[in-house]
Amino acid sequence: MHQIRGIEYVYPPKIDNEIAAMILLVNTLSGYYILMDMSPNTKCQDELDEEKWVLGKQIAKLYQAKLVEILIKYGSTKNLKKIGLWNVPILLPFPLSKISVLVEEDRTNEAIELLCNHCNYNFLEKLIAGWWSIDLFNIRKELIQNSFDAFKTMKYDICIHALTAIPEGIITDHLASTTSSLPSSISARRGSIKDLHFDEHILVSEKLIIDESSNFILKGPFYENFDWSSPLNQDFVNRHALLHGKDGKVQYTKENAIRLYLLLDTLYYILEKAM
Repeated sequence: MHQIRGIEYVYPPKIDNEIAAMILLVNTLSGYYILMDMSPNTKCQDELDEEKWVLGKQIAKLYQAKLVEILIKYGSTKNLKKIGLWNVPILLPFPLSKISVLVEEDRTNEAIELLCNHCNYNFLEKLIAGWWSIDLFNIRKELIQNSFDAFKTMKYDICIHALTAIPEGIITDHLASTTSSLPSSISARRGSIKDLHFDEHILVSEKLIIDESSNFILKGPFYENFDWSSPLNQDFVNRHALLHGKDGKVQYTKENAIRLYLLLDTLYYILEKAM
């Protein structure tokens, strides 16, 4: 399964080598909906083109969502946490499926190398360019782009410091747009990400990603309490340590900068699904 990079297209079902009518039940959190194609019952086979099937790409997305659901439910999460990762939506199913296997086999360095090779400059530049449709990201566009300029010149300390406060700002701004009174507790403000409402037809895999990602953001190493006298975790940036001025050299790495961009993209994914 870890060698599957994605599912782009599904061909129509056949019976005796002829395209057949079909009905597909799709499971969502609120129940089922139906996809169907009865055209083979009303058209000659010569009129049907399996390469241009109207449902080919739509069903492919559903099959890929099921693949992602299986990956999350059966093992990837624990392995990913060992190297400061989570089920990042943009990296599912591949390369996270492969990274999980490498971690399972104690080939951590290869897993990190795969992450960095996949999330190269071109990948991240395209990723970031997709964020501006949400105003909460767009108003921070200059800062994010400046951070990426630093990333491209391998100034990871500047890049990481520029990004570290942004997730909390986005979450708080979103909460402020929905309430007349912000909680006095900063952790309560961050926790509002768990109270977002989503479309009732959201797929099971999408809800799994949202729930696990929210837990990682709120309870993972990013907002974890730290002891000033203890060494910092090298596998993820600690917001509190860096913004309180602790020496963070061990965290100023390419892979940690990539992790922060992926964290922001995950936050974008969650907010987009909630809007």
